[in-house]
Amino acid sequence: MFVGKSKFKSRFLALTLVLALFLLATGNVTAATLYQQRDTLQKTVTNTTAQSQAQKTQAAQLQKEATALDSQIGVLSGKIAQTNQQIAQSNADIASTATKITTEEQNLATVKKKLGDVLSDWYMKGSPSFSEQMVATGSLSQFIDQAQYFEAIRSQISEQIAKVKDLKLALENTKKEQEKQLADLKTLQNTQSSQKKSLASSQANKTSMAQIAANLSSKYAADAQAASNQLAQVNGDIRQAELAAAARYNDANRNTVTRDGTSTRGFSWPLSNFRYGCPFGYSSCYFTGVFHSGIDLNADPLAPVKAAKGGTVVNVTEGMGNTFPYNKSYGNNVQIQHEGGVVSLYGHLASGTITVSEGDTVQAGQVIGQEGNTGYSTGYHLHFEVRFNGVADNPEYYLP
Repeated sequence: MFVGKSKFKSRFLALTLVLALFLLATGNVTAATLYQQRDTLQKTVTNTTAQSQAQKTQAAQLQKEATALDSQIGVLSGKIAQTNQQIAQSNADIASTATKITTEEQNLATVKKKLGDVLSDWYMKGSPSFSEQMVATGSLSQFIDQAQYFEAIRSQISEQIAKVKDLKLALENTKKEQEKQLADLKTLQNTQSSQKKSLASSQANKTSMAQIAANLSSKYAADAQAASNQLAQVNGDIRQAELAAAARYNDANRNTVTRDGTSTRGFSWPLSNFRYGCPFGYSSCYFTGVFHSGIDLNADPLAPVKAAKGGTVVNVTEGMGNTFPYNKSYGNNVQIQHEGGVVSLYGHLASGTITVSEGDTVQAGQVIGQEGNTGYSTGYHLHFEVRFNGVADNPEYYLP
C-alpha cells in the first residue's frame, strides 16, 4: 500500500517538474504555478522526511524491544538448564532410594529367615514338658538360662524385622515425595519451555517489524531526497525567472521621473527621483498572466519612503526578509487609512527602517520607512498600492 502511493507521488512530482520546465520554455508559466509547485515539493520533502524519521524511530524502538526479549530468553534458558539439572538430580535421588528399598527388602528377608530358622529348630525339637526339660538340662538353673537365651534371640530378630519394616516404609514415603517433586519440576520445565517459545516468537515478530520499519524509513528518505532534488531544480528555475524579471524591471534605459506637488485627491508621490517599474494591472514584467495590484517605483536603495497623504496607520508588518514567499509578497509594509474608504500600502520596505506603528496619525510627506527588497521582491523598489473600499485601484488615478 505504501509503495503504491509512493510510486504515484513520485510520478506526479516528475510530471509536475516536466510541466514546469515546459511552461518555462514556452514562456507561459505564471508565478502562482511555479510557487505552487515549490510549495507542493516543499511539503513533500517535509512530510516524507518526517515519515522517514518516524519509521526510523519505530525501527529503533522495535529493535530495542527485540534485544530486551533476547535478554529475557537468555535468562529463561538458564532457568530451564537449572530445572533440567534438578530433574536429573531428582531422578538420581529416586533411583538411589529405590536401591535402598531393595536392600532393605533383602535385609528383611534375611532376618525373617533367621527368625524362621529359630522357630523351626524349636519346632523340630519339639516342646518337652517341664520335667523332661529339667532332666535334659540336669538343673533348674540351666533350664532357665536356655529358655531365656532362645527368647532373647527371638525377640532380637523380631525387633530387627520391625526396624527393617519401618525403614522400608520411610524410604517408600521418601520416594513418593521425590516423585512428586519430579512431577512438579517437569511441570515447571513445560511452563518454562512454553514461555521461551512465546518469547522467541515475539522476538522474531519484533525483529521482522523493525526491518520493515527500517525499509520504510529508507524508502521515505529516498522519496524525500528525490523531492528535494526536484525542489532544487524548481527553485533554480524560479530564480532564473526572477532574475529575468529583475533585469526587465531594472532596465537602465528608463528615465528618472521627478513629479512633485499634490493631486486634486490630496496625494503626492511617496518617492523622489524614481524610475517606473511594473505598472498596475496585467503585464509581463514579472510573470505572464499575473495581476499587479499596484505600481513599482525604483529609486536608490534605502531611499526614504513618505506617506502619500495624511491618515492613520492601520497595519504594520515587519520581519519578512527577502525570501520571495509567494503568499507573503508585500514583505515589510505599512498601510495607511485615508478618508473616503481609501487605503495606501507601501511594500518591500527595508527591515528595521519602519518608523511608525499601528494607530499612529501621519502627515502627508512624513517618512514612514526606507525603500527595500523584502518579501516577493526582485530588487530594491517600492510597491505602492491604493485600495478603494478594499479593492485595488490604479494608484496613478490618485497621484499628481
